[in-house]
Amino acid sequence: MDLEIEQEGVGQVEFLLEIPENLKRFLVLDTVTVCIRGKGFVALMQEFRDEQFSAWYSIFDIFQGPVILKARGAIAVLELRTALRNTIEGTWEMQPIGSLEENHFQMGFTPHVATRAVFPVPGIYETFDIHFTLRFLESLGIDYGMLARCSEKVQRDYPAELTRHSFECTPLMRDCIHRIL
Repeated sequence: MDLEIEQEGVGQVEFLLEIPENLKRFLVLDTVTVCIRGKGFVALMQEFRDEQFSAWYSIFDIFQGPVILKARGAIAVLELRTALRNTIEGTWEMQPIGSLEENHFQMGFTPHVATRAVFPVPGIYETFDIHFTLRFLESLGIDYGMLARCSEKVQRDYPAELTRHSFECTPLMRDCIHRIL
């Protein structure tokens, strides 16, 4: 993983060599797993990838909230962010995203990762993110106005959201995500 993760007000998180017992039920076969722990939380992040995308299924067990995590990295991504369970707040590439409610998604591009995720209350939070390469999206022939404007910003290495609003996942989208997992 090419990310640096820290807990706001606490410092660096601990990377675990073993998966905590309470998170083993969320394991997806054939993924690269990363487990972290900090004050009041433990998390399991699982990645599966190919040359055109990287998908992450992550579970955050917050047992003493709020927990604020900051991630940084020199990774350019066009990201589909989905909250599967509970509402996550914070900033994405230092831009306020408001609340990403359960079963809602957002999409945007960033030339580098600078995310601040706020888990406001204790509970299990699940997310599913897909990081697409711009080359992949262009190969699909997608050339809608919003994507074109986003793509122009991408070419200049500026963060760009397709929209500031989140959208509700349709039942079919939720079913597809769970079938992937």
